[in-house]
Amino acid sequence: MQWTSRRGRRVLNTQMGAALLSGLLLTLLNCAVYLGPFLSTGAMKFWNCPIVSVWRENYPWFDWTYGQYLLALLGLTAVLTLAACGFTVVLSVQRQLCSHAAQGDSPDRSAVLGVGALGDDGSGTVFPTIRSG
Repeated sequence: MQWTSRRGRRVLNTQMGAALLSGLLLTLLNCAVYLGPFLSTGAMKFWNCPIVSVWRENYPWFDWTYGQYLLALLGLTAVLTLAACGFTVVLSVQRQLCSHAAQGDSPDRSAVLGVGALGDDGSGTVFPTIRSG
C-alpha cells in the first residue's frame, strides 16, 4: 500500500536517512561513553607524541601523532558505521523484493527502490494483478 502514493514511493529515502542518522547518533553516544574511562587513564598526555617503530629498519607509512591516530580512528569508525547502516537498508529492500517473488507477485522494481512511477496500466497499483484469460 505504501508504494501506491507519491509519498510512499519516497519512503526508501526516509528510511535511509533515518538509518544513517540513528547509526551516527549511536556511534557518537558509544564514543562519548567510552571517552570517560579513556580519559581517566591519562593517555591524553601523549596527544602530540609521534607514532614510530622501535626498530630503525621499519618506518611507518604515515608520520602521525597519537592524536592524529585517534582522530583517524574515530573518523573511520563513523564511516564504517554509516556504510553498515546503508547496507542494512539495501538488504531490507532486497528482502522485500524476494518475498514478493516467492509469493508469486511481480513488484515494479523501480517503485520498490523509490525511483519509479505507478504501473503503466493506469489503475494506480504498483503490484499488477494477475489477470486470467
